[in-house]
Amino acid sequence: MDLDLGVTHCTVLAGCFFVLHAAFSRFFLSMVCSCSYSLSAQLENEFIEMLKEDRSLTYKTHWKKVKDEFKDDDRCVAIDSSEKREEIFKKFRQGLIDEKETAERHEREREERIAASIKERTRLVELARSEHQREVEIGRSHHIKEEAEQAMKALLADLVRDSGTDWSAALSVLRRDHRWNNLDALSKERKEKIFEDHCNDLRFRKRAFYTRLLNDIPGLTLGTSWKEVRRIIRGDSKYDKFVSDPNRKEEFARFIQEKTVSARDAYRKLLHEARIITHKSMRHWDESESYRKEILTQLEKDNRHLIMESISEEREKLLVSYMRDLEDRGPPPPPTASDSSARIVRRQPKYS
Repeated sequence: MDLDLGVTHCTVLAGCFFVLHAAFSRFFLSMVCSCSYSLSAQLENEFIEMLKEDRSLTYKTHWKKVKDEFKDDDRCVAIDSSEKREEIFKKFRQGLIDEKETAERHEREREERIAASIKERTRLVELARSEHQREVEIGRSHHIKEEAEQAMKALLADLVRDSGTDWSAALSVLRRDHRWNNLDALSKERKEKIFEDHCNDLRFRKRAFYTRLLNDIPGLTLGTSWKEVRRIIRGDSKYDKFVSDPNRKEEFARFIQEKTVSARDAYRKLLHEARIITHKSMRHWDESESYRKEILTQLEKDNRHLIMESISEEREKLLVSYMRDLEDRGPPPPPTASDSSARIVRRQPKYS
């Protein structure tokens, strides 16, 4: 029994020893490998440092041509294998190749950036030059057109003096003048527009001239007829141009119409200013002759009333219409305390 127990104990102890031995062997082996790797890496780094010290080595250098230069260097001797030395050298040379490619790539990128910058600056300069040239061309074209327009106006002033001339008739005259050839910068539409403006200006100036002439006619009123005017100006040389105008009758009618419209507006303003006229005036106008005379007496003091004497019926219609309008609107609202100091007090008639 005791013998069996001792055998068992021996067996267990042997097993433990075997396990410990295996573990120690693995640990020792790993330590040896680690130290060997570290030493190998250190030797390789020293070998590479040796190669770096030689500035003559390039990415084109071969180990066979330069290995004799390093055979006496301890860092080379430390690498015990010739194949290993060549392998490390190739790794070193590949690094030089990589550095060269990286440098070349960076240089290409720098040159590309420079080229792109130059191209962009060139584009901006060309754009600015093109814009400046376009502005110059526009300015030159505008100047040429302005000169052509002035030449066209001068040509019209010399050749077209009748505001009733139509464009087609004017063209036949204008084209015979050598100055017409200098108007190519103007389009057909622009030439016609300048012609229309010229004719409108002629009509405006003619009407202004006729208005001055007609205003000088002695005794002319709003009710004067064309027949009476023709008799008055007959034989007066300053009216020869007006009398010879085929549209003289229409021009006179226009003149009278414009003066009548102006006189109506002035008379309406006079009525509005007349304080004697109130909302009660219409009733007193119908009932009292003396009240009518009082109103008319006040109005006759103003030339805006007198100038409509020749069309007194229309003048009275305007007066009555104004009084009826005031009557329809009724009395004005009572003044408030805030505006009593600023209100205009209308004169009240004695008929209240």
